[in-house]
Amino acid sequence: MTYQDIIDNANIINDEFRTPFNDNDRSAVLLYMSIVEFISQAYKQGEKNERRRQDLIDLVKPIAPAGGTKIINLSNIDNFMYTFELTGTFTDSCDSTKTFTRPIKPLKLDKHQRAMIDTFEKPDDLHPRYIEYNDTFNTLEVLSDTTPVSYKMFYIKQPKQPNPVTLSIDSPEFGSKRTVCIEVSQILSRKFLMETDDPRYTEEQNEINLNRLEPVT
Repeated sequence: MTYQDIIDNANIINDEFRTPFNDNDRSAVLLYMSIVEFISQAYKQGEKNERRRQDLIDLVKPIAPAGGTKIINLSNIDNFMYTFELTGTFTDSCDSTKTFTRPIKPLKLDKHQRAMIDTFEKPDDLHPRYIEYNDTFNTLEVLSDTTPVSYKMFYIKQPKQPNPVTLSIDSPEFGSKRTVCIEVSQILSRKFLMETDDPRYTEEQNEINLNRLEPVT
């Protein structure tokens, strides 16, 4: 499915097929915003079911940041958007010839200092954590007793920016996946309504919110 197909679906939802108000430049911008919003919502939901895993799979990329440091420069990762999973390999303190790998989970910044002084919450090599912030560059800092010798990361990349000149030719990374195209079309239709101050905007927003309330499987 092309970008234009998604735009057409959104216009059909609003019963305003190819409305002149939404020219290609405006449609391309709103479509990109809709795709980013969909990815952000899907990321928050995580891998709650097979559908969500497949929705995001085209945007999930592997990378192996250099070990020997507790700092990962996220600004150096091409099109980085979100950390999806991070694991670190540590040297076994009982046998320096052996290593073990542990998942490194995120830690909220507002709980960072509290965790560092809490005997039961303080991160260590068996239960490492990470925080993210900006210090000259976007930084991921690992919290552990020792420094990991290597990392493996999966991250979500930023989606491609639709080109208003080639909307009818180009396709998004998720291609023709029906569930994704429908959700993005719904989000885009809401943005069209919002841009035109259409009174249907509130009703459309409520309907989209209800559709997201799926049972966890």
